[in-house]
Amino acid sequence: MKLINSKANFADQIQACYNITCCKLCGRYQKNHKQWIKLAQNSTQFLKYCIKKIAKLNKIKIIDACFVDRGFTQQKFELVISIQKEAYTNEILQQSLVVTFLLEASLCEDCSKTRSKLEKWTASVQVRQHTEHMKTLIMLEQLIIKYKADLNCLQIKSKQQGLDFHFNKRSHSLTFIKFLKKMVPIRFHANNRHLVSHNNHNNKYEYKYSYLVEIAPVCKDDLLYLSNSVGLRGQGLILVCTRITNQIQLIAPVTMETFQIASDKYWNAPFRPILSSSQLQELLVLNIETSVKARAKFHLADVEIVRQCDLGRNNLIFISKTHLGNILTVGDNVLGYIMITASVVDQDFESYISHGNQVPEVILVRKSCLKEYRENKITHMWKMRQSKIKIFKNEAHIGEINCLTWKIERFYVVLDELEVISEMKCKFVLYV
Repeated sequence: MKLINSKANFADQIQACYNITCCKLCGRYQKNHKQWIKLAQNSTQFLKYCIKKIAKLNKIKIIDACFVDRGFTQQKFELVISIQKEAYTNEILQQSLVVTFLLEASLCEDCSKTRSKLEKWTASVQVRQHTEHMKTLIMLEQLIIKYKADLNCLQIKSKQQGLDFHFNKRSHSLTFIKFLKKMVPIRFHANNRHLVSHNNHNNKYEYKYSYLVEIAPVCKDDLLYLSNSVGLRGQGLILVCTRITNQIQLIAPVTMETFQIASDKYWNAPFRPILSSSQLQELLVLNIETSVKARAKFHLADVEIVRQCDLGRNNLIFISKTHLGNILTVGDNVLGYIMITASVVDQDFESYISHGNQVPEVILVRKSCLKEYRENKITHMWKMRQSKIKIFKNEAHIGEINCLTWKIERFYVVLDELEVISEMKCKFVLYV
C-alpha cells in the first residue's frame, strides 16, 4: 500500500468549527440531550469526547490527534487531527486539519434545579469587616465550621470585605446572628424587608429579609491608641490586641496592664487601630533580661533587638520593654512595630505626641514564625477544613473557592501563626 500526500484536499468535507456546551456551575460537558459528564481539560477522555463531536469521520481513519499548545481559553480551543483515506486501489491519502471548538456556557438540569432553590432564599445575613487583612473573619469561618453554624445555610456568596449567608427561614438567620454575637464583637441592623408576593385571597405576605452584621475592625496583633473617651483607666494608652472573642482583649506592652472591652462598650465608642499587622517588621533578639513582674501568661523583659534588614549594614540596635519575656530567647525572630519610622494618621495619637508624651521606639507583638515556612514555603504541618464559597461578579457565577482565600497570602499568615501559637489550634478544625 502506497502512502501519498495528494493535492486533493478531502479534509474540506469535514466541518472546521463545532460548539461544545459546558455547565457554568458544575463544569460538566453535555454528552447528549439528558446526560452531562465531568471531564478534565487536556485529558484523554476529553480528547475522545471532542473527536466524537466531529461529523463525517466514520469512513476516515484517525492517525493522530492533539490539542494546540496555545492552550485553552474561556471561549474556545483548537484540536489538530491527522487523518487517512483510501483514494485508489493501492494509494492512501494523509492530511492534517485544525478543528476549532467554541465553548457555550449553559446550565445542566441538576444545577438549574439547585439554582432555582437557592434563589428562593428568605433571609440574608451580610457579614462585613472593614479591614485590610480580615484575620478575624478567617477565624470566624473556622468557628462556623467547627460548631456547624452554617448547617441551615443555603449558600455562601463572596462579597467585597465579607460574605453573604442565605437562609431558607428567617428564624435560621436570627439563630446564626446569635451565634456570631457569641463569637466576635458585632453589631447588626435589620436594614431591609422586601415584599416578594401577596395573596389577596388568604391575605398572606412573603418577604425577603436582609441583616447587616458588622465585625469590629480590630484584629489580633493590631496596635491601638485609646484616648480617655474610651473610658479605660489610664491616659493615652498604647495597646496591642492579643485576642478576639466576643470581647477585645488588649495589653499595654510596657506597663503589662490588660484590658477587656465588651462588644457593647466598643460600639458605644468605636475606635480603629493606628497600625495593622500587615505593617509588622521582623527583628532579631540580641539580648534579653527577664523581669520579675508578670501577669497571667505574660512576663516583662528588657530586650536588645535589631531589624533583619539592618544586619550587616548599620546594625542599628533598639532597646525596648516587652511583655513576651516568657517566650523569647536570644537569637529568636520577633515581629514588631518600628514606631520611629511608622506613619500614623490619627488625630488623637498626634495630639498625644504633641503634648510631649514619649512613645517606645519599638513595640514587639509576637514571636515570628519558623523561617522555612516563610521563605521556602514548606507544606504546613496543619491544614484547616474549608467551606465552599461561591464567587459572583456582576451577578454572574464565575467559580467556587475554599474558605476566605480570595487573598491567599492572608490565609497562609494564619497557618503560620498556628505553627507557633498553640492556643489558637483549639479554635480551628485541623487535620494533618
